[in-house]
Amino acid sequence: VLDALQPGKPVLVHLATGGGKTRVANDSVTDFLETRPDEWALWLAPSWRLLQQAALDLSERYPGLADMLGRLGGSNAKMPGVSEATDGRARVVYTTTQTFTRRVASEDPCFSQEPALVIWDECHLGENAKTGNMILDPEIWPHTPVLGLTATPVRPEHSRFEIVFSRSFLELVNEGWLARPIITEVDTGI
Repeated sequence: VLDALQPGKPVLVHLATGGGKTRVANDSVTDFLETRPDEWALWLAPSWRLLQQAALDLSERYPGLADMLGRLGGSNAKMPGVSEATDGRARVVYTTTQTFTRRVASEDPCFSQEPALVIWDECHLGENAKTGNMILDPEIWPHTPVLGLTATPVRPEHSRFEIVFSRSFLELVNEGWLARPIITEVDTGI
């Protein structure tokens, strides 16, 4: 994943639900930022619940970064322990795609410094709409690579992302990463 990151060429990690997209992305973010001590990453998702999940995983597995997480918008109730990113200390900043779209359009100063990396969770939602046009616009941040995450990618001929890592549900089951489903028939009379 890291080798594929380059500005102007969005890349995609496609893993079936439960396959570990958040873990893969957090490992990628920490490795990416390790060699860039003065830079930051922006994590976008359509909901605060997904952002909270990503921040919790990162802080639990990389405790040295736990006090360097920030959020734009939302509240402490939506992201417990993650304060508003106002002091420039945050290495990973979380916000919803809606907040991003609104703040970039209003030229909010919080986006005056270009992030070193953008992670877009559930990137299939809005890739070819206004949100996607803003996130993937190379004029907004010409030096920033974008890493998309999804379990349901847009068909390749309609996507701006290049899939750089992909595992289907069946592949993850066969490789032992996900449990093999047990099929049970139940007669409901319907």
